[in-house]
Amino acid sequence: MDEKISIIVPVYNAEKTLYKCVESLVLQKYKNIEIILINDKSTDNSNKICEELADEYDFIKYIINEKNMGVSATRNRGLNNATGEYIVFVDSDDWVDYNYCEDLLSELKKNDVELVISGFWYHNDIKGLPPQKNIFGKEESIDIKSKNDVVELYSKWHFSALWNKIFIREIIEKNKIRFDENISIGEDMRFGIDYVNCMDKDKIVVINKSLYHYIHINPNSLWYKHMNQIEISIDSMEYLFNILDDDAKRDKNNIHLYNKNLLYSYLNYFDFIIKNKDLDNKTKKDKIDEILASNNYKACVNNCEFEDNEAKFKSMCLSKDYNSWIKIKRQYILKENIYNKLVKTKNFINKVKGRLNREKNNKVIKKASSKLKNDNFSIISQNCTGGVFYHDMGMKFLSPTINLHFKAGDFIKFVNNIENYLSQELDMRYGEFYPVGNLGDIEIYFNHYNTCEESIEKWNERKKRIKFDKLAVIMTDRDGFNQEIFDEFKKIKYPKLLFTGNENYKFEDSIYYDEFREEGSIGDILSNKKFYKDERLIDLVNKL
Repeated sequence: MDEKISIIVPVYNAEKTLYKCVESLVLQKYKNIEIILINDKSTDNSNKICEELADEYDFIKYIINEKNMGVSATRNRGLNNATGEYIVFVDSDDWVDYNYCEDLLSELKKNDVELVISGFWYHNDIKGLPPQKNIFGKEESIDIKSKNDVVELYSKWHFSALWNKIFIREIIEKNKIRFDENISIGEDMRFGIDYVNCMDKDKIVVINKSLYHYIHINPNSLWYKHMNQIEISIDSMEYLFNILDDDAKRDKNNIHLYNKNLLYSYLNYFDFIIKNKDLDNKTKKDKIDEILASNNYKACVNNCEFEDNEAKFKSMCLSKDYNSWIKIKRQYILKENIYNKLVKTKNFINKVKGRLNREKNNKVIKKASSKLKNDNFSIISQNCTGGVFYHDMGMKFLSPTINLHFKAGDFIKFVNNIENYLSQELDMRYGEFYPVGNLGDIEIYFNHYNTCEESIEKWNERKKRIKFDKLAVIMTDRDGFNQEIFDEFKKIKYPKLLFTGNENYKFEDSIYYDEFREEGSIGDILSNKKFYKDERLIDLVNKL
């Protein structure tokens, strides 16, 4: 595969996320790419970041709009300047997996199709929730779908956005497909619909891997600002449904999915109305009553299939007026408020516990610190234990193994040939959630770093500080640790210490924790400072 992929990235006030986004594209496994950054008159530091990136990489094109034109017009400018055989779209808030371009293009060519869709990770950074994986089918498999499956794809969040797809530019140009600059929501899906309608082959490949990281970071996004545009939402759903052939339009599942998604558009609009502080109560009531009485809304509800556990939800949707609707809605709001209060209470209790635990930990740290007689040594640590120790002791990091971890086998290789590995340059990429670096044949997981650039900078800065004449190695029996690695660990020439919960690994240079015996390996010894047990770590570094 040597065809070029054009990656179109609209940029507007993205200074906090832009570098990571572009870095994840620059470091793609697939190398024949051009990145087109189009700045829609940002008022923050985005312009400077774009200029620096374009100066550094000759495959980055940088375009600045003369005035703020909106995302549709901005993407159209990107299309007009693209030269690749294939097109992907990436939002400047987000970032992509190392295999994003390669996997999309590989499946497109291997299956001889004109559209490939991937799964994605959803990161709700507003609420701080754990990332959610969104795939269509069985993980690591592919699904073959057709134009008649677009409503199903949409219902599983696979058709509404652009960024999890690869398009063939020839189809786009031949059919003059562009974004509708007159609408501000749903333009992504309409572009996809127009493209599917122009495909010669009625086959769509869905990759059940999460190759894209969608970051929900902005509470004031267009989705929230324009929820009053219910007509556009309805038109977009009808636009989607019209892809289907006559038989598919009569399919009960398609009818149900279409109407259920349309119903959610109505309900989101109702939420927008009741939360709108610019409307008085009578206006809110009139607007919702008007829709509840409309034949289109009634048909939508009647064509939905509700699950057995959705009885109350169904009765709310079947409400004949605002008063009956808001009565049930308030029950949902009350339930949500109770839940939020319980969460707040739980968080408060956890804060109190955390404060008490910190006070307890501070006593442990103070005691350990009083025993420390050496402040000029390097700890080479398999994981965060070494970095936490340096931090607790208030010391400068005299080691590069900070805020990262190795698999057990790679760590042993690194320690036994440390000067050779440190002489090599890190080869970085983005892993599933954080940067990953290679030093020759070993991998390092920089799980507490935001970008690859930061990982390299800190690694190179700290490796210069290593005191090879005062060096200790610490390791845990996790991340692939086994008997063979244990035998190798015992041969390490430097002073060393193994933290273990396995009786088989007890020896003169290990600390055994009986409370983890059932698990067979060490558990959490950082948050409760258990790694200071028996003062063995302090004794180790004092002897260096």
